Amino acid sequence: MLWIIVVILAIVIILLLMPLSAKVSFIDGKFSYDAKFWLLLLLNSDGGGIVKKLLKKRESREDASEDYDYDFSNDLEDLEDLENSEDFEIYDDNSPDDGEISEDMSPETESHEEEDTDTTRETADKKERKEKKEKRRAKKREKSPDKDSPEKEPEKEKREGKSLADKIEFILDVWRCADRPLIGLMKGFVFSDVFIDFIVADEDAYKCAISYGAVSGAVYNLLAFIGTAFTIKFRTVDINAGFGLEECRWNISFRLKFRLGTLVITAVWFVFVYLFRVLIPQKIHGKQ
Repeated sequence: MLWIIVVILAIVIILLLMPLSAKVSFIDGKFSYDAKFWLLLLLNSDGGGIVKKLLKKRESREDASEDYDYDFSNDLEDLEDLENSEDFEIYDDNSPDDGEISEDMSPETESHEEEDTDTTRETADKKERKEKKEKRRAKKREKSPDKDSPEKEPEKEKREGKSLADKIEFILDVWRCADRPLIGLMKGFVFSDVFIDFIVADEDAYKCAISYGAVSGAVYNLLAFIGTAFTIKFRTVDINAGFGLEECRWNISFRLKFRLGTLVITAVWFVFVYLFRVLIPQKIHGKQ
């Protein structure tokens, strides 16, 4: 059993360390993508991968099950022909003789009478129980004050106010405890081999310069924001102005990697932070 547990743990650790990756590229007007789990190809734009094969097998099974569907129309036609024929007769097994009915009914009537007496006793017992319950409830109402009395209305308002405050405090505590783990989780997304090759073209030099400035400013600011939130590694980033050219060029490609182990680490990190920052201090404060 220990060896089995060790092997299972080793397999789980290896799976958590293996990266999930996805490559997206748009070069010369052609869009392509692929998704991999370490070296295993899950799917790509050319129709390959394990996921596509599994979907094809499922579709083939569904088509085979549809081909083997049985047609009952011929059987229904045969039954209609039999019913319309003269030799077809209906025999009813539930039509016994008069003598049998009289013999069989005598013990049944006795059993029905006994059942009626039992049901009357049960109904009487139920009525007595209901009356006792109603008396007990009436006594409790006399002893306890009304729930809708004006004295308890402020207490209800206080409870509702406390519940809303507690909910808001809980949300704020969760947010305070989750800020660092969330940053670690976002840094686990790695953008690598970022390739950008843009040419902003226009026959008018003035318009070309304005559009070049707008595009370059937007792209570089976006890359700076992505670099602060995620991990990014550049291959080339090239944005040029094509004065006098008619067509623009927008070539971009990147690969995104993520390990499942980072998700597990962030979850454990959040649990420990919440325990030592919120739960344990609240219990200590309550005891004091």
